[in-house]
Amino acid sequence: MNIKHPLDSSTQTPVVMTTDFLITLRHDSKITYMARTIKPEKELNNTRVIEKFGIERTYWENQDVDWAIVTEKDLPKTIIDNIKWLRSSYILPDTIDSSFIIILLEKLKTGTGTILNNLKEFDEIYHLENGTAISLFRHTLANKLVKVDITKKFDLTADLSTIEVTSLHLEEKRWAT
Repeated sequence: MNIKHPLDSSTQTPVVMTTDFLITLRHDSKITYMARTIKPEKELNNTRVIEKFGIERTYWENQDVDWAIVTEKDLPKTIIDNIKWLRSSYILPDTIDSSFIIILLEKLKTGTGTILNNLKEFDEIYHLENGTAISLFRHTLANKLVKVDITKKFDLTADLSTIEVTSLHLEEKRWAT
């Protein structure tokens, strides 16, 4: 391939390369993966960026995983905005007790009314700081415990019937072998 691996400029240590998304697709009992790198379209003319894409593409080809580049032109703005809203929520801050996740999921599964009213009520019932339930909700979305239509703008004033609780517990995931 003859492409120089990225090095840290101060230590000359190889830099760990990452891919933005590893997507799991389930079709009946078959599971396949797609790797997607997100880059602004304006960076696609940068020779070094293209070289690093070569490293990334080769890695995923060797894993037998479909790999592609996605730019802002490839995704609807709503999906981008929704992903941005969830991105920082995958890991809960240390200030939030994760034991509330199961309780919140039960409430979302059995409650009625709007998502926001249920989240506010949850904060009140458990004497949590205002907004804690929203943080927990975002975390459950980011971890696929709650399913929503990502092609539509997240709307906390929507009815609970617009979401689906898919799991009542957060499982440790194994991403690579």
